[in-house]
Amino acid sequence: MRMKDVRQYAGRFTGKMVKPLDKEDVSEFQKGDKVVVFHLKDYLKFLDALDTVMHGTEEERDEIVHRLGIN
Repeated sequence: MRMKDVRQYAGRFTGKMVKPLDKEDVSEFQKGDKVVVFHLKDYLKFLDALDTVMHGTEEERDEIVHRLGIN
């Protein structure tokens, strides 16, 4: 999965755009901050693929390279 395949929104933080999870700390954000919001399901798939590329076996990395068509 490529980052461009991940559903995302880039905009300014308003405090109303997305409701944080119960334990999510948004205290460091201020109104007007530029933010990127990702669809969690897609972003977790992306992170999983990234982890495989960075820490996977050679065969796992080769499979991802083959799927992306970048030899």
